[in-house]
Parts: sequence; structure tokens; C-alpha cells
Amino acid sequence: MVNICMRIQELLTELFNTEPLELEWDGYGEEQEAKAVLPARPGHRSDVLRIKFTEVDDGVAEVFFSLNDDFDLTGRGNVSVIFATVINAISDYVRDMEDTIETIIFTAKEPSRARMYDTLSKRVAAKFGWHVVPYDEMQKRYIDYLDALDFNFVIAKGPAPEQYKDVNKPQHSAFKPILYVYHIEDLNLPSIKLHAKSDEEAYQWVVNNISKIQGYQDQEIDTKKLRATTIKPGLRRVLDLTK
Repeated sequence: MVNICMRIQELLTELFNTEPLELEWDGYGEEQEAKAVLPARPGHRSDVLRIKFTEVDDGVAEVFFSLNDDFDLTGRGNVSVIFATVINAISDYVRDMEDTIETIIFTAKEPSRARMYDTLSKRVAAKFGWHVVPYDEMQKRYIDYLDALDFNFVIAKGPAPEQYKDVNKPQHSAFKPILYVYHIEDLNLPSIKLHAKSDEEAYQWVVNNISKIQGYQDQEIDTKKLRATTIKPGLRRVLDLTK
């Protein structure tokens, strides 16, 4: 674990000392894409990096990037160059769309990329006087745009409101996702907020401990009707087990 953290820190240091690749832009307004070509590795063709920006609602844009149309960067070389280019593309996009875009959402599937995204979001936000939206606030304001079971990050225009506390801490509690387990039919049962690596782990933990959970004990619960998600279920009170 220590070696992994050290390597991530090395990558982050390298990232912000790396010259980004030249970008070629296509599209305008709601749909834009920046493309960059990475130098060919020995025995390989040149890799094509694509950073796509989609305006999903008034003032809200999502960012996705891929290498050769693959969203998984695991095992790829030139990681520092890729992320330096991505942050440069986001910076260009923010400058170009300053009058229309107020929120940017992007996601990561792997904890290793999530750590970089956590740092990237803060760097971009600080660069433009924006702020990182805390996890709990994301669940309230941007629930329609968040991808379940992924690590979601949101930056918004302007300085952070005073009520946003600890915004500079990692947004995903050591990058172990926060999940909610809930009963799909009984709205009187609370949704259970807990840390878990996956929806299956969260579901299984609740099933194994259901007799000890407040609101569930001493009841006959059909566990087949329990579901796990990273999106906070509506119309239910929350039993927070993350504290």
C-alpha cells in the first residue's frame, strides 16, 4: 500500500511538470472534442487521446477522455503526458465556455485514477477561481448526472460557499466509495449509508448484519429486495454508518 501511494505521488509530481501535447479541437457549443496524438512507442502505433465535453444541461458539462477509444488507462505508458494534456484541455474549455458553463462533472472507475482526478479537480478549480463540490452536496445537486459505482467529481464556478467544509480532503473517503443499501418497496426502512468497495460488498455486509441494524432488526426482511447504489435514494431517511 505504501509503495502504491508513493508511486501515485510520483505520478502527480511528474504530471504537473510535464509539457502537454498539442490539441486539435473539433465541434462547437454543446459538443466539443479535443484530440492529441501521443508519440508512438517502440513496436506500437501512435496513440490517439480524445477528450470529449458534452453539455448535459444548462451550464453543466460532462468530461470523458479515452485513449484509442478505450476508457481504461491501466497499464498504458505516458500517463503523466495524458493527464497533463487532459488538464490543459479542460483549462482551454473553461476559458472558451466561461459565459455558459458553470459546472463540470467527470468520473473515474479505478481508485488509482480517482486519486489523480481528486487532485486534478482541485488544480483546475483553483486555477480559475472555481471550487470543488463536496461529496454530500453532489448527491443533492447533481444526482441526475452521477454515474453509480464510479468515483464522481464536480467543480463549480465561483468561490466555495462557507458551508462547504473540508472540501480539500479527498472526496471519496480514501477512495472507498460511499454506497447506500435500501429496500426497493418499503419506504419506511432507512437507506443504509456505508463504505464498501462495490455494490456486492455493501449488499452482502447488510445481509450479514441485518439483525443488528437499527430499523431492520426484529423484522422479516426480504433481502432479495435490497439494492445497493452510490446515489442517495429519495423518500427515505438515512442511517449513516460511515461516521
